Amino acid sequence: SWGQTLKIIRELRTKKTTLTLKRAPSFFFFQFLQTKGEERLMVVSFSISTDSLEPCKVDFYSNTTHEGTFFDRYYLTENGNRGPERRRPSGRGSIGRGRTRRESLVGLFRNLDKAQEQKQDTMEVYKFSAKPETRETPRVESEKRDKETSAGEPVLEDVETVEYQSSDNKCAVFSTRRRQRSNPQTFLELRVKASAILDENELSCLTGVQHYLQRKHPRNSRLTVPTTPTIRVCQQRCLNKQSCKPSNAVGA
Repeated sequence: SWGQTLKIIRELRTKKTTLTLKRAPSFFFFQFLQTKGEERLMVVSFSISTDSLEPCKVDFYSNTTHEGTFFDRYYLTENGNRGPERRRPSGRGSIGRGRTRRESLVGLFRNLDKAQEQKQDTMEVYKFSAKPETRETPRVESEKRDKETSAGEPVLEDVETVEYQSSDNKCAVFSTRRRQRSNPQTFLELRVKASAILDENELSCLTGVQHYLQRKHPRNSRLTVPTTPTIRVCQQRCLNKQSCKPSNAVGA
């Protein structure tokens, strides 16, 4: 169950660090990924880092609480772009046919240790072999890792942090760091709620993202804000694939 899953992960985290909250935190992740009932939240991600090998992703979130969330992540990878020489597509229709890979994940919200205020702006991502709707206790994926782990202990896959969140709560900038790689790198991604893509011809929140990058990363030429057509094409690639279109997924 979801409660059992959180218990397993919390016990793992307790071994590493203990966080004492002096006041109620601002739940950045909960606000952005909040779900209602059985609905699933669709979020489209596109890389801001032009050297990312996974530019287009789509997530479907469910059962989000103030502690964490379940989600399915779809990687929509372009054919022929498997090396560092990959370049960002320029606009509408430029993301061609490619491979789709899916992961069933669980995220635990927490406060980044270096943050000056108590806010849950970071999500630890773990992979499990059971989905929430099965009502089974999630099992750890049996894959080889760089470090040995105890049996039944979840393995940390990724750490994702909210770097910027628009005032209308429609889009956000995330930094991601894949922990299982031998030489992990940090990438920036733009994440947009599907409802915003449907509602707006041009995403107004992109202006705030551009200002954020100019303020925080003024000299980094490898960071580019994707255009609204590019984000829409990424979303459409998912919608065109039956495997990337859960029947109970919603856009808001």
